[in-house]
Amino acid sequence: MIARLCIIALAAALAEPTPSPPPSPAAEAIREAKRLCDEGNHEAAVAFFEKAAALDPASAAVYNSMGICHVAHDKIDLAIAAFKRAAELDPGMSSVYHNLGHCYGTRRQWDLAAMEYRKALRDNPGDPIAHFELGNVCFMQDKFKEAQRHYEEAAAIFGHATPEGEESLRNAVKMEMLLQRLGQ
Repeated sequence: MIARLCIIALAAALAEPTPSPPPSPAAEAIREAKRLCDEGNHEAAVAFFEKAAALDPASAAVYNSMGICHVAHDKIDLAIAAFKRAAELDPGMSSVYHNLGHCYGTRRQWDLAAMEYRKALRDNPGDPIAHFELGNVCFMQDKFKEAQRHYEEAAAIFGHATPEGEESLRNAVKMEMLLQRLGQ
């Protein structure tokens, strides 16, 4: 009987969820930063991301999020610096390359934007947004055949029946018509 009670007590103890450890100070700073971002208070959020980065300097996600906050209030130089730091910490984080491509695109630095979107595609060749944005950059560089190819790739990945796929396909058709007019 005692053995049975011990087994029941052990089973009950094992069934009880173990309390999770309290969040780290870095995790608390990140949570507060995200809350502030959700409220649109990006400058205050940056201060918490900076605190999180000081507590966890190896976190690429913190620097990526900090960069997004900088972009939200048009501090592109600071955003680029944060995204570059994130890329150094985690070269496989393709969202960082999207973000860098966007920053360089806002500055009309098309070669740099194209380079970053190509990095995103190197890590994730099936990324429809990177294909679409690289199509836009190629268009701005007068690389119409390459733009058409990336729009077609984006449409195929998004699916032609989706709004994003339809827009990609429209852009691909526009590139084809432009190439025909140019005799290419």
